[in-house]
Amino acid sequence: MPVVSIFQPSDRFIPDTNELSIVSWNQLLPSSVDGWWLYKQYCPVTPQDKRTWAFRRELFEARLLNDDKPDVIALQEASERSHEIDYENFSLHYEWEVANRGRMRCLTMWRSNMFDHLATYSKDRTLITCLRRRADGRLFWVVNVHLQAGGGNEDRRLRQVHDALETIRKKAKGDLKLEEEQNTCIICGDFNVDLKTDAQSSITKLLVDGVVPASTFDNGVLVARKDKKQSLGTFSNAMLLAYESNGREVPSTLVAPQLIPRLIGSNDGCNDKVVPTASFVSAVRSMFYFYATGEEGMTQKEVNEFLEDINLSIERGSEMRFAKNIMEEKRLKDGGLESEEKQIYFSSADLISLYMNELKGGKFWGVAHDLATVFTKFGKLDELETLNVVPMWYLRGIPCSESELGNEREIFEASFDNVFFTADTLELKAFEDISGKCQPMPNEQEPSDHKPVRCVFRFK
Repeated sequence: MPVVSIFQPSDRFIPDTNELSIVSWNQLLPSSVDGWWLYKQYCPVTPQDKRTWAFRRELFEARLLNDDKPDVIALQEASERSHEIDYENFSLHYEWEVANRGRMRCLTMWRSNMFDHLATYSKDRTLITCLRRRADGRLFWVVNVHLQAGGGNEDRRLRQVHDALETIRKKAKGDLKLEEEQNTCIICGDFNVDLKTDAQSSITKLLVDGVVPASTFDNGVLVARKDKKQSLGTFSNAMLLAYESNGREVPSTLVAPQLIPRLIGSNDGCNDKVVPTASFVSAVRSMFYFYATGEEGMTQKEVNEFLEDINLSIERGSEMRFAKNIMEEKRLKDGGLESEEKQIYFSSADLISLYMNELKGGKFWGVAHDLATVFTKFGKLDELETLNVVPMWYLRGIPCSESELGNEREIFEASFDNVFFTADTLELKAFEDISGKCQPMPNEQEPSDHKPVRCVFRFK
């Protein structure tokens, strides 16, 4: 196995004329227009100005718009409402296409002075772009993916990758009318499956083996009723190849606070079977009594105070919509329009139901942020620490110790992000090092909860 060069982010690695550099990055939805809630993904003591898109944008541009600008950039979670202004500084060097569906979209950029754009196709959470290098006429495909998240969606993730490869096979001979099949292909992005621990996933089988046999199960989910095949060739896993060739462990690309075990006692939080921990229920009940001044429950004014505290507004958020529906239902049961002047109360059970709805939606980071914010406001942070609903370092903003960074109860890590490439036509020459323990992301140094994956390839 040839040893792949692993270079540091501080290095300036400029490819030669026969090489191609690409960065894939789930950047965490820009919040210039959409995504107001993203400040909740930060440790609560992080200054608000360090959580803004303006600050995050500076960090992104410092990494990408430098002397060794990548030839191709594949971003996930671009906003359909603001990508033109979010990346206006990139327009001096790049052209791009964005997926045509979804709130958070794949967006692929290429150096405008190096490549001709032949075609782009949008599929289910994938963006397929065909480029031709002007210097030598070499043609290649980039498949930018942000596959469906969550347990139980293994079949859809496989289908998303298979459909993208089938699109290339069909369009190469159809719309593009290429004289011969062009199979140089790079598939990159957020696969939403841990390709480090689940190396035998059905996606890996499709890419590396070329076929997923009929009746294949992936984590207990039937993913193929009949054979699923791809004909572009054998793909290699860039990150696996880079680190294994150097005798090193494959690193994680996502590092976040481990919140789920403290909040729910069973399941993964993705369906109606979520069971909250007793400590979580106690914490939410305490929140209720911070606001409720009367025995009947929280008044509308007190509900508004709560919403203002957690969302910085009473007019946005799933919490606001849930509370509004509860209060309207109670008003209707109490006489409808005739009861408009009567006081309607929001109970502790209602608040617990509100946060159960947040957990079912997978918003663990939002729940943790709200708990920390409210308990801090009322001077009860010690009580929250005693309940052990969220990690102490998260509440206090204390950097994780070496032992905590390696503790699965404190930190959630996964390798969701990767790059695969057709091994018959490309050779992996270099890989940017993303190893080493780091503080949970995003933070004041890292603008996303995902690390960028950067590769340099040589055409064979």
